[in-house]
Amino acid sequence: MTLLAAKGATNIEKMYINCEVGYFGIYPRWGRSNRKYSEDEPLKRAGRKVFRDCYSWLDAMKANDFGENGLDSGICAIQLSGKNFRDWFINRQEEKHEAVQKANETMKKEIRRLMSLTH
Repeated sequence: MTLLAAKGATNIEKMYINCEVGYFGIYPRWGRSNRKYSEDEPLKRAGRKVFRDCYSWLDAMKANDFGENGLDSGICAIQLSGKNFRDWFINRQEEKHEAVQKANETMKKEIRRLMSLTH
């Protein structure tokens, strides 16, 4: 993503990341068993991971395009594979496709929140 930012690749309309970028399970890590997790915690962790990995590109989108509109189009372009949310949607009533869409939206909301804290 840093290379995309350095090369000025800010005209990307869709970026589908078809791999697991980390483990964002529904279970707390060892040593944190008494911590209460919200239902959306794995999705927010995925958002933080994507934010860290894509920050330079998202920042370039904001600077080179149209400010907040460029940033928003950059965030909307990112789509994570359902593999990243497997544990989260296993017990959901929705269809897998709908659950993955909902998970991606929650992840993007977290990225927006983090980007608003940087500027």
